[in-house]
Amino acid sequence: MERYRLYALSRYAHLEGYLDLALKDLILSLPLHKNGIVIQTIHDKNNNPYLIIHSEDVELVEKGLAKRIILPEASEQGSFEYLKYIINKNEIHKTIQENEGEQRRYTFSYN
Repeated sequence: MERYRLYALSRYAHLEGYLDLALKDLILSLPLHKNGIVIQTIHDKNNNPYLIIHSEDVELVEKGLAKRIILPEASEQGSFEYLKYIINKNEIHKTIQENEGEQRRYTFSYN
């Protein structure tokens, strides 16, 4: 069975707008996997971003994430179908947002 790693990303932990630009740059910079896909971006119904990466490509993608200062908030491993199930359950980002403190939110505020 093919193994994949899921990374949940939080817009709260990055400057507004940066995450989307950095992910686009990351995806364009990676070589193709033998099956044609190294990284797949999926959004849940609340538009939270997730990355699903083939297990063979985890090290390559983690280096790319670190270079762009993208901080995954959660990680899970399993089959592609299992990871899609986790995303559809919508519990990962709910937990992340409950655990976020104001000190970790880097968006601009006028208060």
